[in-house]
Amino acid sequence: MPGIYKEVKNGEYVHDGRPYTADLEPHYKKYSHLTPSRHLSIVFNVFVWLQVFNMLCARKINDEFNFLEGIHTNGMFLGVLSFIAGLQVFIMNCGPLVGNGMAAAFSVNVLGLTSYQWTISILVGLCTFPINFVLKLVPDTWCVILGDEPEDDKIASNADYQELLNISRKYKFRDSETQR
Repeated sequence: MPGIYKEVKNGEYVHDGRPYTADLEPHYKKYSHLTPSRHLSIVFNVFVWLQVFNMLCARKINDEFNFLEGIHTNGMFLGVLSFIAGLQVFIMNCGPLVGNGMAAAFSVNVLGLTSYQWTISILVGLCTFPINFVLKLVPDTWCVILGDEPEDDKIASNADYQELLNISRKYKFRDSETQR
């Protein structure tokens, strides 16, 4: 391998992951047989951690600041959150653990991420919290008002909703009769 790329196999360098440059010259493509791009693995990891932390912020929607209040009472939420976080850690480290085939299936670096890259990924993901805090301080009057439909549309919508409720009751009743 030429020059600075001689250490690409042991993860010393981070390439942008594009197979070709803007001029359609081979860029990372010539090294893709060694491992998928570590750069794109970091982007994927940051994205998932942003989503995990956003799940925590989205628990309270009425401008409540303590989004952790009562979290222990929702076992399903904690289970899903733990599963997603655990699966992400597994996917990002599956190359050394399970073999290169698994890393290739997820297109992540076969060596996993370094501790520095994990730290960056988590810290960027944690940016969700201050953004959430600032957005809760924005007055509702600054936001666009949705639902300002004409009265006829509201009446038609309510009629459709009532019809769906009646259909739902009809099928629930039928299900309970067949189970007897």
